[in-house]
Amino acid sequence: LEYLMTRRLFAATALLLLSSAGLAQTPDPLKPGPLQRDEIVVVGAKLADLKADVERCIAGGCTVREDVIATVRYAEAEFREGNYNNARAALARAVSRTKEQADSDPFAVAELHTARATVAWHFGDQREALRATGAQTRLLDRHAPQSPNALMARMRLIQAQYQFDAPSVNIRELKNLSGRATEANLPLIAMRADLGRAAMLYRANQRVQAMKLLD
Repeated sequence: LEYLMTRRLFAATALLLLSSAGLAQTPDPLKPGPLQRDEIVVVGAKLADLKADVERCIAGGCTVREDVIATVRYAEAEFREGNYNNARAALARAVSRTKEQADSDPFAVAELHTARATVAWHFGDQREALRATGAQTRLLDRHAPQSPNALMARMRLIQAQYQFDAPSVNIRELKNLSGRATEANLPLIAMRADLGRAAMLYRANQRVQAMKLLD
């Protein structure tokens, strides 16, 4: 049974990863849309130049989106160099700078929280990662609760809380999330939520229910 469960989870996850690039974005037309990866990724830039971009934003010369992009680029470069504390501090300061204007560009600020959570998870700081993921989820839930970004943020939060909450709570929340994704016509996210729920059911020794979910 365990071998069969593992094979089904692997096959379903592989299919999902192959299809995930097709997720549609549904931002509020009155607000800037989600950041694209090529806006954040920077190749060949010097760390000093990236830091200078952040300092310009600290001085008040940037929009919220420009601040987020500059900070995430700089933090990512610092993190690649192994300077975790510099990356963490830069992201924390940017969260503080953009807090009052987060509602003007929620998708951009949500990306800032994502970066902060990612750095924290890599370093093993679970509390900070949970705080950042929770902040991202609350922000997107206010502005675009049925967007792929909001639903994925909610899923990450549920999965992160699994080790702290009773399994039944997270299993129920993933079931609700799958329903929300289905209603929003986002079948790939619904599938991902179901895969997560199946894995949680299996770990909770509810293996028959887990196998049924994957059939």
